Formats: sequence, C-alpha cells, structure tokens
Amino acid sequence: MEENLTNDSKYQQRFRYLGLTIEDLQRMAKFRPYFEKKADSFVKRFYDHITSFSNLKEIIDKNSTLERLSKTMRDYFISLTSPVIDEEYFQRRLFVGKKHQLIGLYPSWYLGAYRLYFEEISSIVHEVEKDESEFAKSFSAFVKRIILDIQLIIDNYFSEQLEHIIKTQEQVSEAVKVVESIAGRTNILSLNASIEAARAGEAGRTFAVVAKEVRKLAEDSSRSSKKIMEMIDKNMREIRQIKYQEETS
Repeated sequence: MEENLTNDSKYQQRFRYLGLTIEDLQRMAKFRPYFEKKADSFVKRFYDHITSFSNLKEIIDKNSTLERLSKTMRDYFISLTSPVIDEEYFQRRLFVGKKHQLIGLYPSWYLGAYRLYFEEISSIVHEVEKDESEFAKSFSAFVKRIILDIQLIIDNYFSEQLEHIIKTQEQVSEAVKVVESIAGRTNILSLNASIEAARAGEAGRTFAVVAKEVRKLAEDSSRSSKKIMEMIDKNMREIRQIKYQEETS
C-alpha cells in the first residue's frame, strides 16, 4: 500500500505542527509484522491493567464486553503501523472521542492509558532497531502519530461535551420561558383578584392582601426568569464562540 497523508488543509496543518511526514509513515509501516505478533499479549496486559480499577471496569461492563473491546483494541494497535492517514482514519478517531463522551470516560483516564502504548512500542522498536539513531527516529514517528490520535479524540470529546451543554442550556431556557409565562398569568390573575377584593369592600380586605402577595411573587419570579435568561444567553454566546474557535483551528 502506498504511503499517504491526506491533502485536506485542516489536517495538513496538524501534520506540519507535529512534524509528521511520509518518511514517518514508511518507518512505521515496516513494524506491522512485529505489532501483529505482539498485539494479543499487549491487549491482554492493557485490559488486565484497566479492569483493576473498579470505576473503569464498571464503565466497560455497562457499555460493552471485554471480548468486543479487545478486538477493537487489537485492530487499533496494529493500525498504528498503517502507511495511510486519510479521511477514514480521522473519522475513526473522532468516533472514539464521541464514544468516550457518551459512556462517561474522562480524558484523564484515557490519556493515562497511553503510557502502556508507549512502553510496548518502545520495546518493539528497540527489539528491531539496534542502531540508537534509527531507534530514535522510528520511536519518534510513533510518538507523533499517537499525539495526533490523542488530539483528534480529545477534540471530539470536548466538541461532544459542548453540544451536550448547548442542548442542556436550550432545555433550561425553555423551562425558564414556561416559568415566566406562568408568572405573567399569575400576575394578571392577582390583579383581577385585587379588583374583585376592592369591590367586596371590608369583606375582601384579607383576600386583597393575599392577592398583593401573589402579585409580588409573580413579579419576583418574572425578574428572576429574565436574569436567568440573560445568563443563559451569555453562556450560549461563549460556548458557541469556543465551538467556532475549535472548528476553525
């Protein structure tokens, strides 16, 4: 398979920033047989470590199975030697970020797990590359690729988080509008009650006091609703600005 880095400008900038080149892809591709040989033992060691933490094991048990995850992990591990980084490659990484957000796997746990990748890859590269200079170049190529993967997955994780926050804010906004509407109707009812109490004279005096308090409560609710809406609008503008910066960076 011919080595290839996608020409999409939004990804080319990442390649330049990381210093990821066609030569790096060529270097990584030659390690495929060694990654295939080590994949099963690495995956077992990886999940033995992960499942030793009760909260992570709970996430796995709730959302998938070790068998399914192990197969996915094996495929991913071997894919680190792929000579191609194209749109499909990016979409697979972005999907992982979305999935992590959905199941509640925080980035701190995800990033920490990459320590195991670096240890395994270092061992494999050291086994193949006896020359110190060649070892450094090959290991550096894998480091660049893994950092690229981390960037993509974390970017999409936070993008999904922002989408979730936006939807929640919109739901709160709708709820506040309902409260404001109720406050408005309550205010009208209290005014009508005050008028009727005035007509009733002395007999309606107690009712007039109650109507006044109800009207005050309605007015306070309306003012509070407006303040909440102002805060929501401000937050929404800031969130959308963050999302815009993320999408255009």
